Amino acid sequence: MTILNFITKILVISPVVFLLSCGPNDKAGDDEGLIEFATNPIDEKHPLFGLAPSTATLKYKKRKICARNEFNGYVSHFNYWGY
Repeated sequence: MTILNFITKILVISPVVFLLSCGPNDKAGDDEGLIEFATNPIDEKHPLFGLAPSTATLKYKKRKICARNEFNGYVSHFNYWGY
């Protein structure tokens, strides 16, 4: 095999391999996801009723967790890295 043939094969095969390997990967595994909650306070007469969250979102991916609560226009975040 001459060097010219070798270079030609590399130049032909490399773009094909590159294009096939760089495609979108939209598959989510079992170890990542998003959970959304709609929350309702139980006791409307409680003095801290207005501070109860109206929505909660939990995102997880592998060993990372991010929780977000929203109440009366305020947003609180909680990040936990690991188990």
